[in-house]
Amino acid sequence: MATESASRSSLRIRHTLFGDYHRSFVRLLILLALFAAAFVSQILLLSHQDGFSSRATMAISAASPSTAAATSSLPLTHRRAGTSECVASRSTNFAPASSTPKVSLHDQQQFARGGYKLIARGSGEVTACGPIVSVLSRLQHSRNLYGTLGEFGVHHGRFTGFLFITARDTEKLIVGDLFGQQDKNVDKSGLGDKRMFMRGLLTYGLHPRAIHAVIEASTDELPFDLTGKALMEPFRIVSVDASHTAAFTFNDLQLAFCNLLTGGIVILDDWFHSTWPGVVEGFYQFVDHAGVAAKDVYPFLICESKLFLTNDKEMHQLYYDTLKSMPEFQSFVSPYAHEKDRGKLEYEMLGHKYLKCVSRSGGNMQVKDLQQLWAGLVY
Repeated sequence: MATESASRSSLRIRHTLFGDYHRSFVRLLILLALFAAAFVSQILLLSHQDGFSSRATMAISAASPSTAAATSSLPLTHRRAGTSECVASRSTNFAPASSTPKVSLHDQQQFARGGYKLIARGSGEVTACGPIVSVLSRLQHSRNLYGTLGEFGVHHGRFTGFLFITARDTEKLIVGDLFGQQDKNVDKSGLGDKRMFMRGLLTYGLHPRAIHAVIEASTDELPFDLTGKALMEPFRIVSVDASHTAAFTFNDLQLAFCNLLTGGIVILDDWFHSTWPGVVEGFYQFVDHAGVAAKDVYPFLICESKLFLTNDKEMHQLYYDTLKSMPEFQSFVSPYAHEKDRGKLEYEMLGHKYLKCVSRSGGNMQVKDLQQLWAGLVY
C-alpha cells in the first residue's frame, strides 16, 4: 500500500511539473510573438517615415531647382561651355594697336555732355558709368589691350554708345539682340528695336556700316566660341544685358568670359535689381558650376546696378587702385561699405575687394557735373 501511494504521489508531482513547464512555454511563445509583432510594426513605421522623408525631399528639390543646382548639379536648362570652346583668354589674336578713335573727339564730347539722352534708356540711370568706362578703356589701351567691344541685349543702344565711343579704329563692334524675334523674349526684360538702335548710332557720329556684326538671335542659340565663328578678336569690354533669368545669365556670362581677352572687362547689368533676381542667382551658379569659363572671375566695381568683372588678377588690382585713387571719382566712388568709429568695412566679393558708386544718380555729384567730367575724360 505504501508503495502504491508513493507511486501515485510521484505521478501527481510529475504531472504538476509538466503542467507548469507547459504553461511557461506557452507564455514564452506568446511573449515572443508579441515582441516579433512589435518589432515588425516598428520596422514598417520607420520604413514609412523614411519614404515620406524621401518624397518630401524630392518635392522640395522639384520646387527649388536652383537650390538643387547650388548643391549638386545644374538644371537641364543650363547650357555649359566645353574647354575647347573657351580659349579667348589664351589668345594672342589682339586687334592692332591704334591711337585713332573710331568716333571723333568732338562727337565723343557731345555724346558725354548729354547727347546720350537722345537714345531711350533701358532700366535705369547710367551717367556715372560714362567717365568710369572711359578711364578703364584708356587703362586697357595703355597696356596694349585692343579688342572687340560688344553688348548682348542693347534695347535702343544707350549704354552701347558708352562702350563704342571708346573704340579705336582697329577695334570691331558687335551687338546681339532679339530685335524682331520678341517671341523668344522669355522674361520680357527689354524691347530691342533694330531701327531705333541704328538711328542711335548716328547721335555720336557712328555709321551703321561701322558695326562688324549685328546678331539677331537669342543668346542661347550662339556658339560659345564666338570669336572663331564671328571672325572677330576677343572682347576688350562686353556688356551682358540680355534675358535676366538665371539660366540665361549663366549662359551669357559664359559667352562673355569664353570670348574675353586676358584683362578684358565684363559688365553685368541689373545686379541686385528687385525685378530680376535671376541675374544674381545665375551669376553665382556661373561662379560655382561654369568650370573653365569661370576659372578667373574678379569683381572690382558696382555702379548704377552694373557689376564690373575681369578675368585677370593683376588687371583687377590696376582697375581697383586707379578708380579708388582718382580725385575726380572720390565724391561718388567708395571702397567702404561703412565708415564708423569702430573702423571701416571694405566691400568684398568672392574674396576680392571692389568699389561701389555711392548711388545710382552719382552720389554727391549732379548729372551735369558727371557729364562735364566725362567729356573731359574721353580721348
